[in-house]
Amino acid sequence: MTNPTPVSDPLSIAREVILRPSGLDDARLDRVVSQVLAHSVDFADLYFQLAHEESWALEDGIVKEGSAAIEQGVGVRALAGEKTGFAYSDEIILPALEEASRAARAIASQGSNRMVQAWQPRAGHALYMPLDPVAPTPTRWRGSSGWTARRAPPIHA
Repeated sequence: MTNPTPVSDPLSIAREVILRPSGLDDARLDRVVSQVLAHSVDFADLYFQLAHEESWALEDGIVKEGSAAIEQGVGVRALAGEKTGFAYSDEIILPALEEASRAARAIASQGSNRMVQAWQPRAGHALYMPLDPVAPTPTRWRGSSGWTARRAPPIHA
């Protein structure tokens, strides 16, 4: 196994790959951290995550299976004395980052045991019909070869 080539400037890569596509820059991040530190918080930091994963299964040189996943988000940590507040958002956008920073600050400053919803994503436009293919229906259609279909008897649970 070979070692990966060392990255000469990882911060520049992070700015280009994570921050810039999300409309974030150093000035906006400084403003968010300053807002956290302005309210009885001693220390604050941000953690960004972006991971792309692909998996392919080959059999006799033919792709039999494939999958892809993207994990991304931003975490905020705030420390006030001996209390620590954490908040996280799956979306790397300024409003989500600001909400997460307010939540982390509130948890660290107040130190209560209650749950805080840091970011509520808004529903986007629907790309697919909200149909459940395994939900029971009064009748089911069973297809056969040749693109013909016949009515199957009802399924009873």
